[in-house]
Amino acid sequence: MKKKTKLLILISWIITSSAFGYFLPTIPIFKDLVGIKVVKVKGYKNLKKEDIKEFFSNQNWFFLNSEEVKNKILKKYPDIKKIDIKRYFFGEVYLYIWEREPFAVVYHNKQKYIIDKDGVKLHNKYNTKNLPLIYIYDKDILLNKDKVQAILDLNNKLKDYLKLKKIIYKGKIITFKTIDDKIIIFNMNNIDSQMEKFKKFIKNVNLAEFKYLDFSFDSMVIARR
Repeated sequence: MKKKTKLLILISWIITSSAFGYFLPTIPIFKDLVGIKVVKVKGYKNLKKEDIKEFFSNQNWFFLNSEEVKNKILKKYPDIKKIDIKRYFFGEVYLYIWEREPFAVVYHNKQKYIIDKDGVKLHNKYNTKNLPLIYIYDKDILLNKDKVQAILDLNNKLKDYLKLKKIIYKGKIITFKTIDDKIIIFNMNNIDSQMEKFKKFIKNVNLAEFKYLDFSFDSMVIARR
């Protein structure tokens, strides 16, 4: 009988402690005592004060749910790539934020988008002066992240050899236009083999002599001066 009584007391104590621990953060006096007084943001300037207040409205310093706060911020600010939350001093929270960097401007369905290297649409305004322009004529290309990534990967590889200004994607053909008006064409199928063909070609010729290069065929290169 004593064992059962002790067990019941122990279970009751655990339940009471758990309930008290769960509801404690909602008690006004406790919230004022251990509330978050200061939020310092590092690495990102576009986080609005009213949003910060909302993100931490149901949080306190001791029982801070970092994952919940991160998910709220990432949902509202797609321009943010990564967040670290640290607590060094009582009542203070530090947000370390890594912002996505604009990579290209996309024109699609009469709309303009800025995307990063992962193909993620960015909502903030950026200086697009030196960004490559991607004109997409496939209806659903922006719904296919793999295709967008393939375009950006190819763009990255060509940047080592050419100064690119404009990219046009239609069907399986991708056309690159350089700042000096050269036209370079690839087929999205077998991109790796076409890049190897491109590298071998430019080793044997003076690239500056050509205005038009088409590597989209399996067994030939079409070149025009």
